Amino acid sequence: MKQLTEQDETLAFALASGKTQEEAGKAVGISRVTVWRRLLDPEFRGRVALLRRLIADEVLSRLVSRAADAIEVLHLAATTDAEETADRIRAADLLLSHLLKFGERADVDERISKLEAAHERGGAAREAGAGNGDGDPQADG
Repeated sequence: MKQLTEQDETLAFALASGKTQEEAGKAVGISRVTVWRRLLDPEFRGRVALLRRLIADEVLSRLVSRAADAIEVLHLAATTDAEETADRIRAADLLLSHLLKFGERADVDERISKLEAAHERGGAAREAGAGNGDGDPQADG
């Protein structure tokens, strides 16, 4: 894997952070078309995907760290006469809802990554002539 330039790293981070191709290009002084061309490079695309996963992991960690507080707000609202403000209850509910959705998304993304990696390994094995040479591993034996 070749080393990406500092400009490529900045561009990859901008794209991974949710900027459009045009916005990310402006951030590093290149056109949207050049950004599009960079995204044709599998290594660069992989870097953007990795950065997205790292950002998503950080967001998930922050949500998890606040979950106990949100649960406590809902618990107090449900079990005591203490008057929690509607805003706090709504915020707690939203945080927990987002945590669940984000956690499910992270699980799906991880499963897809594993399936893609297994598929790539299988494709490489077939290209290397696994099995009897015709790509049919069932024919061995």
